[in-house]
Amino acid sequence: MNEIRRASDEIKREITKETKNIEKEMDVKGSVLNDLKKSSEEIKKDFEDVAKPLNDGYDETAGDVPKSSPPKDPEG
Repeated sequence: MNEIRRASDEIKREITKETKNIEKEMDVKGSVLNDLKKSSEEIKKDFEDVAKPLNDGYDETAGDVPKSSPPKDPEG
């Protein structure tokens, strides 16, 4: 009985140890994923901030440009 109990305790220790290792890995991977998402959102916002004045300027001048114009004849 003692041998079975020791073997059982050893199995429990191994399971606990591996569970903790997996939890640590998940925390690290989760942290990296969160960092990537945060960086992605920051980059997206930066692009939107840069593009906003360009889009605003384009919208303001859009009224001056005809919506459709006949294609130019390359031969004259």
